[in-house]
Amino acid sequence: MIKGPRLYWLDSLRGTLILMMVAYHFVFDLPYFFSGTPDPYSGIWILIARVVQYGFLSAVGLSLYLSFKKAPDYSIWLKRMEVRAFKLFGVAMAITLVTWLVAPDAYIRFGILHLISVSILLGALIIPSTALTGAAFFLSLALGIYLSGSEAPYSFLIPFGLPPANFYTFDYFPLFPWFSVVLAGILLAKVFEHLSWLQNPKWLGRFPALEKIGQHSLLIYLIHQPILLGGLWILFHL
Repeated sequence: MIKGPRLYWLDSLRGTLILMMVAYHFVFDLPYFFSGTPDPYSGIWILIARVVQYGFLSAVGLSLYLSFKKAPDYSIWLKRMEVRAFKLFGVAMAITLVTWLVAPDAYIRFGILHLISVSILLGALIIPSTALTGAAFFLSLALGIYLSGSEAPYSFLIPFGLPPANFYTFDYFPLFPWFSVVLAGILLAKVFEHLSWLQNPKWLGRFPALEKIGQHSLLIYLIHQPILLGGLWILFHL
């Protein structure tokens, strides 16, 4: 069992990733209001986007493993994770509804919050077995590579990496291959535990502001785009 205080370095990591995400989305939103802005799909900006995506999803897996190891009873913990996953999926579906209302041609049908909610549920089921987690990692990654660029005529296959032709959305993270990144976080956590790295290193120090941001990452994720878009609209229209 892993006991003790929060992993401050993990909170700081989430806080850093959140700030990088906000910076990227600011650059992503600018072209809607002002020409001659940086291209968010190239150079340093696409690198930042990838670091944020892989960082957040692997942190989900790491956090899930920490929660699992601290739980005194697996069955009770599993039920708690099921509740958490369904609540988060409800938030994700609310985002689907809002984006459908404001941008029906590009609304989010299986974005990162949809992925995280399903990954928490599936990950919690297989996390006790390292062999099963590893097998699921390779299967998800292999299917993602195999299905890359494929299409299907049925919208219900969108979560699995098989979108219909001419599919466009603001945010798309299918289970294959992105579930493998969450599973990689679980496997890394198990390695870190073996190396006794799942603790707060004394040499690292504390970053209270980043920690606080990291502890409220979901809230910031939900509100940052309306604030950015509203602020930019005010700036360029008033």
